[in-house]
Amino acid sequence: FIFTYSNNSLVIDEGRVSHNEVTTVCDVVVRDQQGLQAKESFQLEVFKRNELPTWLSRPLLQAKQGETYSYQIKVQDAEDSLSDLTVRLIEHPPTMTVKTGGVVSWKPENKDVGEHKVTLEVIDTKGGAAQQSFAIVVENANDPPIIVSSPVKAAQVGALYIYRVWALDQDPTNTGDILDFEIDGP
Repeated sequence: FIFTYSNNSLVIDEGRVSHNEVTTVCDVVVRDQQGLQAKESFQLEVFKRNELPTWLSRPLLQAKQGETYSYQIKVQDAEDSLSDLTVRLIEHPPTMTVKTGGVVSWKPENKDVGEHKVTLEVIDTKGGAAQQSFAIVVENANDPPIIVSSPVKAAQVGALYIYRVWALDQDPTNTGDILDFEIDGP
């Protein structure tokens, strides 16, 4: 190891550390101008800096309402095996999950149509973390309209029967669906 002396401290020149982790005995000798000295011996443990996990996979940026979105995360870490890494959802739609094996899963509903920001974080056993941020655009799927009114279930012979049918389109307002009504009966 190469040491330098700075501000009353010994500093290891990090560029000269050639092993990932090593323990070595160090002797420090301090002398004054009259030749008197003090000596200290100690064991020094040198640890390699933690290398952060690296993202290898790229997420899918589009999803379709009603269909399961699935993204297999792929990361690498110089010091840890993949099974030792932890994946967390930092920012995400409420029903999105990370399953065992690093699979991000989500089934967007009608209310999820549009853009959603997602931030994932992978953490190694030494606390090193790397994030991946992206946006998923959920495409609308055509949903059937729903009838929200209740029919009058009694009618009188010879009298006018009126039932005002109210229906809603479940799709977002920008889809341009027009509802048509028809009656099938006597």
